[in-house]
Amino acid sequence: MATRFLVENILLVANKESSYQLPKGCKSFTVQSRTAAACKIASRKSSVEGSTAPGKYFTIKSGTVYRETELDVGDGEVWIYLAASSALNIEIVCTYDDYIGGGAGA
Repeated sequence: MATRFLVENILLVANKESSYQLPKGCKSFTVQSRTAAACKIASRKSSVEGSTAPGKYFTIKSGTVYRETELDVGDGEVWIYLAASSALNIEIVCTYDDYIGGGAGA
């Protein structure tokens, strides 16, 4: 079985949450900003908007990459992104063994 890649871009607006559902069968994903700006990432369980408590979100600093490995996504895991500036373009690269579902923002 060959490893496949799904590359998606999400355009974020300042201080607005934008969600993304990882495709079924996702084994790993990488997130990075395509512009020189930071963004925040959190799981659906810990909403980003209005949160100041540590552990609720993770900041992906400008010029860095966030990666999760060894995932076992069944029905799709939703992650939430929050941009620090307007018109921030986020690139998500998912790896999977077989294509059995699509991403699509919620």
